[in-house]
Amino acid sequence: MRSLFRTISAAFLLAAVVGALVAGGAVAIDGPTFANESVTVDNDTYSVAVTATNVTNGPVDVEVYGISNGNETLETTTTIDAVNTSTTKEFSVNSTAYDSYRVVVSESDSVSQTQTVESLTIDTLVSGTGGGGFLPGTSSDQMSIAVLVLAAGALLVMKEE
Repeated sequence: MRSLFRTISAAFLLAAVVGALVAGGAVAIDGPTFANESVTVDNDTYSVAVTATNVTNGPVDVEVYGISNGNETLETTTTIDAVNTSTTKEFSVNSTAYDSYRVVVSESDSVSQTQTVESLTIDTLVSGTGGGGFLPGTSSDQMSIAVLVLAAGALLVMKEE
């Protein structure tokens, strides 16, 4: 009976690891708009981070809007070029002036070919005094740590067989 439990546990952990890896960006995101997300900021938030992985056909455009009482103000525009790599750009926040930010990532007008992005994350980065979780880093980093922990657990359960 104990062997059956270990086998079922190992199968479950292996399925969770594979599922997490597949969900982590196996399918490219098509444009023209790759992301249009709002994030809430507070006194502990020091920046908004945008990470793009494997952008095809040139850089993508990034627009960052500050939002206060429903009114949006364009704070900055830039590009992210991440061919065969991941690139993160951070944008400082002003939590006194804005309670949230909206980030729009889209195909570049300067590129005539269709663009794709393998994966894209938008996170807020907070100072250490604000708490926010027991693992450091962005939610993408935390997902990677969780996948590694699941994989290690699956190996331990299978090793005991």
